[in-house]
Amino acid sequence: METRIQRALLFASALLAGGGGVRADDIADCAQTRNADLKIRGCSELIDSKLLTKLGQAQAYNNRGIGYKSKGKYKLAIADYNMAIKLAPKFATAYGNRGNLYLKLGNFARAISDDTMAIKLAPDNAANYNNRAAAYYKVGDKEKAIADLRKALEIDPSLQSARNNLKKLGAVP
Repeated sequence: METRIQRALLFASALLAGGGGVRADDIADCAQTRNADLKIRGCSELIDSKLLTKLGQAQAYNNRGIGYKSKGKYKLAIADYNMAIKLAPKFATAYGNRGNLYLKLGNFARAISDDTMAIKLAPDNAANYNNRAAAYYKVGDKEKAIADLRKALEIDPSLQSARNNLKKLGAVP
C-alpha cells in the first residue's frame, strides 16, 4: 500500500512541476522495496531530473536513503534523510527513518529526538511510538518505553512488535 502511495506522490509531483521528462520506470523503481540498487538508481534519476516539486524531491531523497540504509551505506542514508527534511521540514517519515537509523547506530539521543519530531508531525502513526520506545529502552527509561508502546497499541492494536516488546518489558499489553 505504501509503495502505491509513494508512486502516486512522486508521479503527481512530477506532473505539478511540469516533469514531462520524468520516466514512469524511475518513479516505480524509486518507490519499490525489493531491490535497493534499483531503488537508488530510480530515485537518483528523479532527483537529478530537477523536475519534481520540493515534496517530490523530499520523497525521492527519503526513498533513496532507505535504499542506502539497506545496503549498509549509513552516511549516505543520513545525508539523504537530512536533505529530505531540509526540503520538507514537516515530512514525518524522513524523521522516523533517520531516527531508526540513529537507533541502529547507537545514537539514542538523536533517535529519540527524531522520533519525537515524527510523533509531533504524525501523532497517529503507531510505528513512531514503537520506534521511540526502543530508543527509550536503550537509554534505560523503561517507563517511557512502556508508555510509548501502550500508545502505539492504542493507535494500532494489531502492531505485534509493540505487543511483543511490552511483554519483554514485563508489562501487560
